[in-house]
Amino acid sequence: NASTMSNPTAPLRIALVAWRGLPAALSSAGKRVGGLETGAWELAQGLAALEGCQVTFVTEHSRAVVPGKIAGVNVQVEVNRWKELREDFSNNVELTPKLRSKRWHWRLLYQFPVRLATRPWRAADPPAMAAEPRLLHIDCDVWGCFGVNQDSARVIAAARAQQRPCILFLESNAD
Repeated sequence: NASTMSNPTAPLRIALVAWRGLPAALSSAGKRVGGLETGAWELAQGLAALEGCQVTFVTEHSRAVVPGKIAGVNVQVEVNRWKELREDFSNNVELTPKLRSKRWHWRLLYQFPVRLATRPWRAADPPAMAAEPRLLHIDCDVWGCFGVNQDSARVIAAARAQQRPCILFLESNAD
């Protein structure tokens, strides 16, 4: 970033993207926290504790949550109101190559019609190699993303669109 290069005392602005990481930072936001999300949050806190680092932890939630700053980390929550419904539905139903139930649950009786009725208003996920539009407004010096998946590919594409470096963090359950 030109502003950081011209002012060596400016903090290094780091944006770490962990879409499912909000419960690691804010326990009231949900109960599903995996090792990757916990590791991402611990990294964010560790970097924020360093002199000269300004960290933004980018995550999403189905409702507007405004936690602000937690443990020295700016937590930015992007609202994805269909997130929980889509994840729960996809855990129970396979849509391709044909519609089939992986697991039966009573929630499917309302989820399927809701998904059909709301389709015109739900934005589809961007293609795997396209920049994540929710990230393009964030101004940072370096991006960080976690795991080998479509979400990370979109973060890397956003970093490339902004001509910023991106670090891909990998973690194994054996670590």
